[in-house]
Amino acid sequence: MRQKKWFRRFGLLLVGLSLAYVPLCYFMAEMLISGSRNVPARPKGLEVWEPVPHVPAWASPMVAVGAAKYLFVFSHGVQADRSFYETTAMELVHRGYDVILLPMPGHDENPEPYLGFGPKEAALIKATLDKVKAKKIVLVGCSLGGAATWLASDHPSVDGVVSESAFGRLKPITESWFDRVMPGGSMIFRPVNWIASSKMHLDPGDVNPVEVAAKWDRAKPALVIHAGADQLIPISDGRELARVSGAEFWEIPKLRHAQCQDIGLEYVDRIERVMQKAIRYGYSEEHAMPGGGPDNPPDAVEKRAMAALGTPIPNP
Repeated sequence: MRQKKWFRRFGLLLVGLSLAYVPLCYFMAEMLISGSRNVPARPKGLEVWEPVPHVPAWASPMVAVGAAKYLFVFSHGVQADRSFYETTAMELVHRGYDVILLPMPGHDENPEPYLGFGPKEAALIKATLDKVKAKKIVLVGCSLGGAATWLASDHPSVDGVVSESAFGRLKPITESWFDRVMPGGSMIFRPVNWIASSKMHLDPGDVNPVEVAAKWDRAKPALVIHAGADQLIPISDGRELARVSGAEFWEIPKLRHAQCQDIGLEYVDRIERVMQKAIRYGYSEEHAMPGGGPDNPPDAVEKRAMAALGTPIPNP
């Protein structure tokens, strides 16, 4: 008799767990594809500029009037907002550059209900590039924003790329997410990925920034940064992105995911150097063309770039 009661109770427990499992998976999927809706205060010196309707980016004043020269376009990662790159961007503004800080889909004041795990974010970056005018443009992104930056790197306006802790292939990352939380978690919660993929109309196997990175013009500068103690994206992803693109690889020891800006001005210096290389590359091409040189003297930022890279400045 006791044995029957035990079996009955155990059966009811299994039924209860099964009934709870399904809504739990739906809840976890919703959390997985929903970003942070924190709306940060806009820093002094930047303006609101909409690259696409109802998407309020922060931008230098010269961007809105089509007079930007040397432009950095920043893309944050999951659960971040426009302020993620604020300190870095404002230092670059101080050095004479223009900046755009985008609110990624599903985050901040971007009206998209869900994040896109790459394609949506890359589409926003490309739409921004279609609208903006600048002499040189370098894309900068962290984590999901870094992956999207590589996905958008085939846009003809891109002169340089910087990614931090970006994934190279989405599917292996999604398959290992829950294993980082609990042993066998990815098997137990596999339906979460199925539900999330269905809601986003996305096959993770189709999102491979490394394939676009492999087409990058190696004559143009690129920098792949990865945290040495990254707990979310394996450092092997960063190494592969650097290898296939020909980018410089910079591992920052001991730091965890999305913390690389914590090292301070060296981070800004490295990003600036990518722009300086893009300026040198473009300036050399310009002055190699008929009519180049005397009619196009270098401006202050160009002179600083040439000096930093040890490149002789053509005489006017």
